[in-house]
Amino acid sequence: MEKWAFANSSTTKSKDENSEPRGVGLNLLKEFICKYNGKINAYSNSAYVVINKKGENYQKLVQPFNGTVFHIVINCEK
Repeated sequence: MEKWAFANSSTTKSKDENSEPRGVGLNLLKEFICKYNGKINAYSNSAYVVINKKGENYQKLVQPFNGTVFHIVINCEK
């Protein structure tokens, strides 16, 4: 998982003139998580990231794998 993936308007898909805007989902999720004191762990291919209110920590995985996994924690306290 690389930092560009969580930037606004980042996408791996090509833009189609008839398609909706792309690349806003991960950026909005990151903003929501940080605002409400949650946490995202994302693992993809050969890297992972932990994102929370304190910041973003990107690392390489020792054992790469195909695919992407997200673990999202949302703080539901009042």
